[in-house]
Amino acid sequence: MGATCLVYWKDANGPQSLTLLSDRLLRQFHASPIGRWTINWKVFRDTSPVSKSGTGKMMHIVHVQGGATARGVPAGSQKAVLVEVEKDIEALIAKLKNLWVHRQHAQVEGHVFDLGDFIVRAGNIMVASTTYKGMLIEIEYLPQSSSATASSAILEELVRLISPPGVNLYSPQMLDYPYEQVGLDPKKWSMLHSGFQFITLFRRHHIL
Repeated sequence: MGATCLVYWKDANGPQSLTLLSDRLLRQFHASPIGRWTINWKVFRDTSPVSKSGTGKMMHIVHVQGGATARGVPAGSQKAVLVEVEKDIEALIAKLKNLWVHRQHAQVEGHVFDLGDFIVRAGNIMVASTTYKGMLIEIEYLPQSSSATASSAILEELVRLISPPGVNLYSPQMLDYPYEQVGLDPKKWSMLHSGFQFITLFRRHHIL
């Protein structure tokens, strides 16, 4: 897996915007469509009493399909802990309903495109199957897997290039993630880095 970055198109217009971006990738960048991109995201809250500060422990389970990966990433609301798990974790949590209760869920449905050294995944975000929350785009730079910092400029430039006319998909926070705070090495890329990007972006934009 190469280094990745996430882009949030907040004011995207559902299928119309996804088609606009897809056509741009296919016609101007000669991308090859290679499949569907699906993310199932569930948030659980512990059933213990809420702390004095008003925040309870939360666990995020992120299952990504569309590329060749599936990952689950639990994280606490105070001091986050990230682990890569099998999809069977949901069956285990279901048996622990006296400890964890399902709170929210979101889905991303879209497409995967091959641009040679890059893989671009784009899909629309739906919360609780009814509320549209914009478009999520993940760009993976395949040649670079050892250093997130070294690939930042390259990823940033591709984001600028694929942005449809009149749309600025880049933001200063796009490549700004506090990996050290959750015990991740910023110079050695892993699936957990990608999972942490999902969690951080969804929190920053109050998607879940």
